[in-house]
Amino acid sequence: MTTKLFKGALLRKRLPRGKFEFLRVAAAFEDTDEIFLLEVSGATTSTTRLPVPRSYARIVSSLSDSFEIVKDEFLLPEMLWLDSELDDGVKNVRNSRYNKIEPLVTTLERQLFDKHARTGLLKARADEVGVSEVTLRRLLVTYWTFGCNRNAMIELRSRAGAPGVERASSKVPAGRPNASVILYGKAGNPNRTTTATDKVRFRRAMEKYYIAEDANYAGTYARMVEEMYSGKDAPEAGTFYYYAKKIGSEAAFLKAKAGEQEWRETYGDRQGRARDLSDGPCDIYDIDGTPFPQELVASWAPARAIRKPTLMLCVDRHSLAITGFFDSMQPENWDAYRMCLFNAMTSKHDMLVDLGFEPDEWDLVQTPAGVFFDRGPAITEKAQVSLCNELKVEPIWAPPGHPEGKPTVEGMFGKLQNRMAGNPGGSKTSKRRKDKERARNAINNAQWSPREFRHAVLKEIIRHNRFTRVPHLLTKEMRDDGVEPTPEAIFKWGQAQLRGDRAQKRSDEEVYFALLPRHHVAVWDNGVRYKGHAYSSTGLREYRLQHISVVGKSKTCSTYVYVDPLMPSRLYWRNPSGRMETLLPDEHSLALLANNTWLDMELQRLIELTKAKESRQTERTWSRKNNLTRTQEKAIAPALPEPKKRKVVTNGSAEARNLEQRLRENELREHLSSVAGKVTSDSSQALPPTPIRKPGPTGEVPKRKSILDRMFDD
Repeated sequence: MTTKLFKGALLRKRLPRGKFEFLRVAAAFEDTDEIFLLEVSGATTSTTRLPVPRSYARIVSSLSDSFEIVKDEFLLPEMLWLDSELDDGVKNVRNSRYNKIEPLVTTLERQLFDKHARTGLLKARADEVGVSEVTLRRLLVTYWTFGCNRNAMIELRSRAGAPGVERASSKVPAGRPNASVILYGKAGNPNRTTTATDKVRFRRAMEKYYIAEDANYAGTYARMVEEMYSGKDAPEAGTFYYYAKKIGSEAAFLKAKAGEQEWRETYGDRQGRARDLSDGPCDIYDIDGTPFPQELVASWAPARAIRKPTLMLCVDRHSLAITGFFDSMQPENWDAYRMCLFNAMTSKHDMLVDLGFEPDEWDLVQTPAGVFFDRGPAITEKAQVSLCNELKVEPIWAPPGHPEGKPTVEGMFGKLQNRMAGNPGGSKTSKRRKDKERARNAINNAQWSPREFRHAVLKEIIRHNRFTRVPHLLTKEMRDDGVEPTPEAIFKWGQAQLRGDRAQKRSDEEVYFALLPRHHVAVWDNGVRYKGHAYSSTGLREYRLQHISVVGKSKTCSTYVYVDPLMPSRLYWRNPSGRMETLLPDEHSLALLANNTWLDMELQRLIELTKAKESRQTERTWSRKNNLTRTQEKAIAPALPEPKKRKVVTNGSAEARNLEQRLRENELREHLSSVAGKVTSDSSQALPPTPIRKPGPTGEVPKRKSILDRMFDD
């Protein structure tokens, strides 16, 4: 019997490392497969966050695995009382608060959870009841947090402090005090709000102590607290450092602090813009990779975290358009660079359709005149030169550890991180306290699979290319032609202006065979095997049959296959005529590869390697514990029990499998004879005729005669 989830239920979600998270069911619409969950902690909150939409069927199916319904322990005792047990004052306040949101959580609830109609609905209701929209949102959060009923609007007065009432203990700083507290004392007030007056004092202190007296940040803060705040009620040191670094990075402060000549030598050569090096759109591509701050989970086990992926981006330097990307669970490597270039130089039609986008939403395809690399550990100069010579593009290098050499792609990483930091499991790499705390909790909040992460990245790339306004990049010619100030429009305009060799499009075979990783594999009856899956095509089977008819089975038939960077459901093969041909998986492999990415495939491989490593470590630990040498281990190896082999369970009965096997053998035999006849007619070297063996008599087999009997017979 299927369990149903109702509004107000409390769920406990299992997280990695034995942790839990509590979620309240704010609304459940089984007919549209939608359920809205709100994270609750029982603490008083003044935020206006909204419940997160999830799949109703998926949550219900995971009740015994990742989720479970638990007893509600976040409600106050008075929230469980009847109306007759409550005071009139409590009921009046409760009813007053509930009446303001009653239509929103009853008759208009479905519209409330529609993101397109929510803003207008809340604004109309706020005007009707005479409160602000923010007040309505806070009342809704309180309603969802404490049970989704009328009693959820009871005020939390039982938690407030009063004479004779024990107050809940607050969180106090723990651990050893830092250097600032040891030297200058705890002068800062952590509960103090930074005002405009504080910011004016920060700037005055930087001018008076940091510049005039050549003090550092810590000394400037100490003097400011002592002379401007009289040693008390001052902002925290961390707050001052945050604003002081911004003030100190201004050009006037850098110039005054470092001195005229030193400032000119250090910062004077950093003039101009990165796009000054390019001749126009489609001229130079910047390519780089980084570990993206987004925690992921396994697609087959939502409670299993698989850590952060590596994201590669290819950006046109002049138009700021993102032309290609690649994601992987492996660290930055040379194959990832090639895959990213491949995505930038070929059509993205199949990938867009597979992820649910329109084919024309990202149709930027062009081979550049040059590619800007860095000299990082994942790439060598020899590999760069050979690749660029094959593609007929010019390589350009930037020194490692200098992001200002590739500011276009480095800034694009920061933009994607800022836009995706609010997603489940996302975070920022900044040093702000809230961002650090979110980064620590990211692995516990992870909910996205690799496929969902790729969908989100692709969505942000399309949003950037089509809707980012860059009017400062327009030239006079672009304005005369009426070009929209977006990266996509500027890129397409530049692509239309290409002439000569630059305007010629590369063939798919040239780009595929130059960029895709190549693997040497054997060709069997069912095609080739790659990472445990079978891929085949009609041309590949004919190639193997022709090889057997000419060479025989004594020599294994082999070929090279090329791996698609984003879709495991296909490989590519160069047939004997030099043309590219697609290899598709069989039915069994296709079912396993459906909705899978190479991230999932790499994850399975890493898990297998981890298990193998653990087993080897266990064996070494056992040998070390029993004081066995390597010679003794080899001596006792034959006496150890062999590992149990897993039974391979196949679908269908034995008779059906035998029948299918005989039919395939007959079909293969007929096809082999036709190919052999064609080869015999075309070549002078004829195949020897196959001898016909007649079946012997079915009677009893005569006994073998002795030597004496054979002598008498002679």
